[in-house]
Amino acid sequence: MERTNSNYNFLIAKIDEFTRKYYKNLLIRGALYFTGVFVLFFLTVTLLEYFGRFNTTGRTILFYTFLAVSAVITVRLIIIPLLKLYNMGKVISHRDAAIIIGTHFTDVKDKLLNVLQLNSLAADDSSGSSSLISAGIDQKIAELKPVPFTNAINLGDNRKYLKYALPPVIALVVLMLFYPGIIAESSDRLVNYNSYFAPKAPFQFNLMNKDLKVIQNQDFKLDLKLTGSEVPQEVFVEVGDVRYKMERENTIEFTYLFLNVQKDVTFHLVGDGYESQEYTLRALPNPIILNFEVKLAYPSYTGKQAEVIKNTGDFIVPEGTVATWVFATQNTQNLNMAFNDTAQAVSAAGADKYSMSARLLKSKTYSIATSNQYLSNRDSVRYSISVVPDQYPTIDAQEFKDTLNPKRLYFNGVTKDDYGFRRLTFNYVSVDEGGNPKGAVTSKDVPFTQGTTAAEFYYLWDLNTMALNPGDAFEYYFEVWDNDGVHGSKSSRSTKMVFRVPTLADIAQNTDKSNKEIKDDLGQSIKDAKSLQKDLEELNKKLLNKKTITYEDKKKLQDILKKQKDLEKKLDDIKKENSQKNQNSNSFSEDDQRILDKQQQLEKLLDDIMTPDLQKMLDDLQKMMDNLDKDKVQKMLDELKLTNKDIEKELDRSLEMFKRMEFDDKLQKTIDRLKDLSKEQDKLSEDTKKADTPEEQKVIQDKQDKINDEFDKLKKEMEDLEKKNKELETPNDFENPKGDQEDIQKDLKDSKENLDNKKNSKAAQSQKGASDKMQKMSDKLEKMQGD
Repeated sequence: MERTNSNYNFLIAKIDEFTRKYYKNLLIRGALYFTGVFVLFFLTVTLLEYFGRFNTTGRTILFYTFLAVSAVITVRLIIIPLLKLYNMGKVISHRDAAIIIGTHFTDVKDKLLNVLQLNSLAADDSSGSSSLISAGIDQKIAELKPVPFTNAINLGDNRKYLKYALPPVIALVVLMLFYPGIIAESSDRLVNYNSYFAPKAPFQFNLMNKDLKVIQNQDFKLDLKLTGSEVPQEVFVEVGDVRYKMERENTIEFTYLFLNVQKDVTFHLVGDGYESQEYTLRALPNPIILNFEVKLAYPSYTGKQAEVIKNTGDFIVPEGTVATWVFATQNTQNLNMAFNDTAQAVSAAGADKYSMSARLLKSKTYSIATSNQYLSNRDSVRYSISVVPDQYPTIDAQEFKDTLNPKRLYFNGVTKDDYGFRRLTFNYVSVDEGGNPKGAVTSKDVPFTQGTTAAEFYYLWDLNTMALNPGDAFEYYFEVWDNDGVHGSKSSRSTKMVFRVPTLADIAQNTDKSNKEIKDDLGQSIKDAKSLQKDLEELNKKLLNKKTITYEDKKKLQDILKKQKDLEKKLDDIKKENSQKNQNSNSFSEDDQRILDKQQQLEKLLDDIMTPDLQKMLDDLQKMMDNLDKDKVQKMLDELKLTNKDIEKELDRSLEMFKRMEFDDKLQKTIDRLKDLSKEQDKLSEDTKKADTPEEQKVIQDKQDKINDEFDKLKKEMEDLEKKNKELETPNDFENPKGDQEDIQKDLKDSKENLDNKKNSKAAQSQKGASDKMQKMSDKLEKMQGD
């Protein structure tokens, strides 16, 4: 029994397989029928509409008829076979399937039906003969097993139904390729069956604009071109119930200008009673900047208060200023600022507000670009920012020397800066003959007015507090620092100045020059006094023989008074010049007390030349000029004559004293220089013994050359001393030691030659000999001075 059930189930599975192929065949056939019927009906409906151009009612009937027919054939030919393929709904029975299979396989027709019947009998039998029935079933199934039931259906036979599907499809393809307007226009009218479609015009409205979009608040020019067999003479733009005539450019081209478009505009075109489709001109929201302001926060060190500038992007600011832009916008989604072509997004700061800050360190240009979902890079006017860097401070200083004390230097100066100063110093450093620093710079703070951009300052440099030696030199200058808070303080220096302490030779040379000028002035004053004396005598003689004073006499008297005044002024100048000379000489060298005493005596003598009585006499005589009394004038002239004789004698005495003092001073300085030179030569002798390297040898040679030059100058000064001594009315017991000079010069020459030949030992001996002879010569001169 189990064997029979197994065979029977196998047979039923083969029948079910046949059933599925049966419905698959029906689905393929239905799809071909559906394609042919659907496309054919679609072509029928669209062609009817295209050529019939039905009204709304007709298009509605056609549209829904097409939908109904399409729905019916879809259900009948596609959906039902598809459901039965998946055993959904009522499908054919095994008996019906056996009949269809038996029709194809005639030799198995009765056998397949008998098996189904016997199986039914076996299921209902209760007489005990079921075993015989099962045996019969197994026998028949064994005969049916080799038979392929599915071959009863040939899917390829469906090709014959292509003749129903292909022609309509080909017709549709041809229409779409060559006459697409028929399908497109009819389909559009059918789908929009409720819409009104104007009668087709004998011409076409062709808009030439790329798109119908305009930026809000701007104008838009509509360009139209007509095509067709007949075109109208006039075309109108209809907006709502209002028509606007278009401008005719030529027979087929028209234009119309929409002014200041604020919002979307829906319109259509009208010509000769024909209307175009509806168009919509879209007004794109314009991203604009309504207003903006720039908040400027200046660096604190500038002292400038923060400020706000509105609706202008050009400004000039100090370096380091923080600028904050705040924009009020409309229709704006993004706002960018491009600094020197480098774009930077600006952050939103609220509804329709944007803000950005930047620290400004250099000049730049920038532009502002707004954008939204419709428009981008709407550039505004380009602006420029001028950043003024903190300038270096300036300083100008002038030097004034104290005429009575050359070691006191006065300075007056002005400093300027754009925002103020932090520090002002006076700086000096000792330098050598080449101007190279010999040590560290000494700085001293200089007080100045705080909180100003321009300040005047004063400074006194008293060198009397410093230990100065002849030949010392100092380089000095003022330096000012500004209060730059961005890059740090910057400094500027004034022009460098140099103060040089005169050497003994310089002092001697300047003294000689001053002495010569003073002697010349004294000599000229003596001549002027003699000439004045002569004028007085002549005028006095003329007045003796006259009763009254004439105009010529008065004029002569005036000339005499003027000469007297000139002489007085010249004597005063001589006094000042002599005092200045003494001051300069004493400031930088220590004179012998004997010389200082003579200087004081000479100064007193010059002071006493012009007595107060003489000055009063001259003043009285000047007062008498308008009402001259001969006797009084003559008496006063006699007194003046005597006084001038005294002046002449005093001048002679002063000149002689000056010459003697000059000789004494020069002799003393010569002795001092000779002693110094002897010490230098003696030290050089010791250094020569120790010199080993070429560099040390070179230094020794240079120093020896310098000593030789100095001694040559001393020889000339000795000759000058000899000359000055002879010019004295009573010469000193002085004799120029020429023999000693020749001996010293010989030793100096030997020293130079031995150094050149690198004979240091012999050179040192010659140097020592020269030093000793210089000392002896200075002793001899001091003895002459004592005499």
